[in-house]
Amino acid sequence: QIHKTTYNLFELHIHCWRVTKLEIDRNTETSLKRYIFSAFKRNSLLMLIISLVLFAFIYFTIYVIMIIKFLNPGLIEDFANFILATYSDNVPELETQEFFLYIFTNNVGCYWNPSKLLVWMPLFGASILGLSFLLNGVIVGIVAAILGLEHGPLLPIAGLLPHGIIEIPAFIIQWAAISRWQITTVTLIFNLVRGEKIDKTKVKKDLVDVLILSIISIFLLFIAALIETYITPSLIRLVSKNIKMEDLRGGQSLLYSC
Repeated sequence: QIHKTTYNLFELHIHCWRVTKLEIDRNTETSLKRYIFSAFKRNSLLMLIISLVLFAFIYFTIYVIMIIKFLNPGLIEDFANFILATYSDNVPELETQEFFLYIFTNNVGCYWNPSKLLVWMPLFGASILGLSFLLNGVIVGIVAAILGLEHGPLLPIAGLLPHGIIEIPAFIIQWAAISRWQITTVTLIFNLVRGEKIDKTKVKKDLVDVLILSIISIFLLFIAALIETYITPSLIRLVSKNIKMEDLRGGQSLLYSC
């Protein structure tokens, strides 16, 4: 009877432990979802503004390239040749692990490489972020316009859209994270200088937002790199059977140089 009671108590203990662990897991998952939702909700306006400005730069660049193509076609051809001569040798073999690592590390390294961490410097980094933001929009517009004018609209769609629908939002999220960091740190410095009261709760929330958005951005860039490595080349071959993949390396390399 004593052994039976002990066994029942042991089973009850195990059951309580499992229930408690399950409840903790559920609470952790709920808290994580709440943090992610709150981060996107608090920074939704910032991401919307960044998106509108980015696509405005892209569309404006496409129109400018089309006008230049109409007025001086040779200039566009010279620029395309410059891209091929400058960047094509730096790109690893397509559809390989080396190519995936090249894509992923270049995209993530845009704002996390030691040489590019200046974008996180309060106030000064905001100007660098603005230039990087402008450059990325112009580059996407240039490559899309050149590929479309030279090889037809299906090529830029197949070459940019599959991974771009993930990669571009990833960059937008990262830009929003850096912008939130800039706003928070600059405001904090000004308040300290002027001796004003600091809202520690808001600062903490903002910094958590920066961390969450950055992690999500890196995860999305990882997925986008996989698509660009193993899916995009097949789609390009499908829509452009007469175009050698090697001829596209310059345009792709330009996209990956931040």
